[in-house]
Amino acid sequence: MTWGTIMADEMDKFDGLDDIFAVARATAPEPTDDLRRRVLTDAAQVQAGFEQLQPVISGAVPAGGWFRQVANALGGWAGLGGLATACAAGIWIGFAPPATWPDPASLVIQEDSGFDLFQSEEMAVLMAMGEG
Repeated sequence: MTWGTIMADEMDKFDGLDDIFAVARATAPEPTDDLRRRVLTDAAQVQAGFEQLQPVISGAVPAGGWFRQVANALGGWAGLGGLATACAAGIWIGFAPPATWPDPASLVIQEDSGFDLFQSEEMAVLMAMGEG
């Protein structure tokens, strides 16, 4: 048997599928009344949500002031709590970094200026003798 004869034998098994697909194409399924009711209920809920956003979309400032608007934009009190926690962790890591990280405070505050007032011990001895 060759590949062509195997494929021809397999195709003979599916001859009835063309008829089944033709019938399926001819009769379009209709949604049930329950499905239609659920879709329309969901659509009404979505539309009600858009009505609540209408003052924001039109540019009118809703009651509550700017802090409430910022808090709502960040996700409410949960978002503000997360933001405060992230800020506190950033400050903590900035002032007390792990041992494997460079210390950013030492990079900003240069303790070694490179200028030595007493460049040698002899100069320090001479200055000490001049005080007495």
